[in-house]
Amino acid sequence: MPQHTQYHPQSVPLPEPDDSEAQAQSDELHDGLVPPGIEDDPEHDRLIDPED
Repeated sequence: MPQHTQYHPQSVPLPEPDDSEAQAQSDELHDGLVPPGIEDDPEHDRLIDPED
């Protein structure tokens, strides 16, 4: 078991956690930009409202 724990940190290089943090920030920004972007999109509104 202790060997597995020691191997884990070795398998996870420094660029991995750094990338994970950057991805998390990007995901948060994307998540906040997606809803307003779709609502502001006239094409999306057209798809939702076929009557228009």
